[in-house]
Amino acid sequence: MANMISYLDWRGDLTFMQSRFNEVDNLLLAQMCYAPFEELVEPDGSNPRTVEEVANAYFEKYGEADRCDMDAQEIRATEVLAKMAQSNRFRYCTLSFYNAHTDVAAEKQFAAVVVDIGTDAIYLAYRGTDNTLIGWKEDFNMCYASHLQAQTEAVAYFQCVARHFPEKKFFLGGHSKGGNLAVYAAVMCEDELKQRILRVYNNDGPGFRKDIIETKQYRQVLPKIRTIVPESSIVGMLLEHEEEYTVVRSTQSGGMQHDATSWEVLGRHFIYLESVSAGSRRIDSTISAWLSELSPEDLKETVDALFSVLVAAGFSTVSSIQKEPLKNALALLREMNHLEPEKKKLITGVMTALVKEGNRTVRRAIPIGQESEEEF
Repeated sequence: MANMISYLDWRGDLTFMQSRFNEVDNLLLAQMCYAPFEELVEPDGSNPRTVEEVANAYFEKYGEADRCDMDAQEIRATEVLAKMAQSNRFRYCTLSFYNAHTDVAAEKQFAAVVVDIGTDAIYLAYRGTDNTLIGWKEDFNMCYASHLQAQTEAVAYFQCVARHFPEKKFFLGGHSKGGNLAVYAAVMCEDELKQRILRVYNNDGPGFRKDIIETKQYRQVLPKIRTIVPESSIVGMLLEHEEEYTVVRSTQSGGMQHDATSWEVLGRHFIYLESVSAGSRRIDSTISAWLSELSPEDLKETVDALFSVLVAAGFSTVSSIQKEPLKNALALLREMNHLEPEKKKLITGVMTALVKEGNRTVRRAIPIGQESEEEF
């Protein structure tokens, strides 16, 4: 029994020819994708570099001081990359087609990389939400809109890579929003390309609005989608999921289980559980009920207003908000007072409604006279 980092210590000598690609391999590559590979992996597919070569160049470029300034996902990706570079399973895999860019005006944060595992298949790793505020706003936009910029770029990226590797089959995957992008790319790509997809991995990523779930394209890909969530999943339960999902055990608790490196591994698989926790189901019911009561227009106004406050307060990353919480809370309150009365009222009303719905959900879930021992 181990987490996925330890998996590399005792299974790292088995190449993909000796032991087939599995769900743990998928999560490791999805986590590695959070590493900043600018200037290390070419964006056009030229000069593919092995994981070992990229890791050596990476640690030359980013010293210990640089890594201290990285966000949590990048730090975990760095740890995964270092372990991969030491294992026979991954060290000779090649990386190419690294694309990463953020467009504030288009409200888009996108990154992906191709991993050739040395068989007849390659893995497309889509990055999840990074530390940028605009990346998080894009996630919130999923609540009221379909076909976002990052999603459509995920399709274009897949089709470009497929043309470069005409003989290859594909695994598509990602963690958090990256899982959503992987599924979207598989659903919306050309029909001929769907035949070349072996599996799509959504690792604790959100689902979709019904206008996508109910399409013929989604139904075509549905049997190939593998959604994996931890017991206390929050992100992975958002929006609609038509596919069945696998629940895995984590060494963390609550929302911290979104950290993929905490998922427990036994052999070539995760340690499975029968269902998500009661707390996860209550949060999912709360958010679903809340979203159903608001029109897309109200949701858009609320999200736009909320993020306008964050930007006006001088924040550009999530980590910057988390520093000095009291000082930052006061700054946000000051900016709230500068909002137009209608927008201020809308944000306050939505947050109040969410709390009330949460209380109703908990009361429905817990019989009278019985207290919940689970925090969420």
